[in-house]
Formats: sequence, structure tokens, C-alpha cells
Amino acid sequence: MKSIQDAIRSFDGKVSSEGFSVLCLAIYEARLYQPFVPQMKVIKINIAAKLHKSAVATSKALERAVYDLCTTSDKTVLASYQRSWSYEVPKPKEFVFTMAQILWDGVDRSGTEAG
Repeated sequence: MKSIQDAIRSFDGKVSSEGFSVLCLAIYEARLYQPFVPQMKVIKINIAAKLHKSAVATSKALERAVYDLCTTSDKTVLASYQRSWSYEVPKPKEFVFTMAQILWDGVDRSGTEAG
């Protein structure tokens, strides 16, 4: 989980503490399924159960977290993960699964091994 938290912090964007937790958990859950891509509703249900929140509240928190992070982050860092993120905010599903795949296969944009 630390590699996920470090990756999210590397964006140098602003995310609420609740949003940060939801986003990190979503990436963590998606990473468990690698190399397969589960349905996003499965990820949201798993997170909601862990946080004792509704799936709707979890979904909204995830959307807000991705939006906040991608609109306040360093565009160069965003582009190092996915070029299109430097000029458009990704959907939560795209963000979560891209990050999960990158962190699953050990690629770290800071120059040290992720894992």
C-alpha cells in the first residue's frame, strides 16, 4: 500500500484525506486482480465494505478524488503516467486501472522500484 500512497503523493496535487484513502484503496484492490481487469463495481463494493460506507458514497468520493488530484497536480508528473492526463481529467476507472497496472508491474516514475 505504501507504493500506492507514494505514487499518489508524487503527483503533488490536493486530495482530501477521505478521497486519498478511497483512491489508494481502489488502486490496491485493482492491483490484486492484475493482470486481469475486474469490473469497477467490484472494486467499489470491496472499498465500500472496508470503509463501512455505501457504494454510492464511495463512488462519489473516488470521482472527486481523481478530479481534484488531476486538476491540481503537476502536469509533467501526470503525463509521465499517462500522456493524456496532462490535458484531460481521466475517468476514475481509467485512472485506477492504469495506476494499478503500473504499480503491479513494478514501474515507478520516481526512479526507484515500486512494489
